[in-house]
Amino acid sequence: VKWDENDRVVEIDWSHTGLKGEIHPFIKHLSSLKVLKLGMNSIEGGFPEGIGGCVALEELDVSYNKLTGSIPLELVEIP
Repeated sequence: VKWDENDRVVEIDWSHTGLKGEIHPFIKHLSSLKVLKLGMNSIEGGFPEGIGGCVALEELDVSYNKLTGSIPLELVEIP
């Protein structure tokens, strides 16, 4: 996990860590998050509602998990 100079989370890289379960809904509150890497785990379910709150997101890797559904439009539409 990396923080910026204002102690805001800007990067989470938990790839290959054996994570199980769902993506926690709190993720939507990380408005400064630029990089989210969760690939190669056993994450299940879909994306939490409100994940579009990650307005700074530039890179997302959720490959090789057990996610269902589609990528929410609010993520696709982030500028």
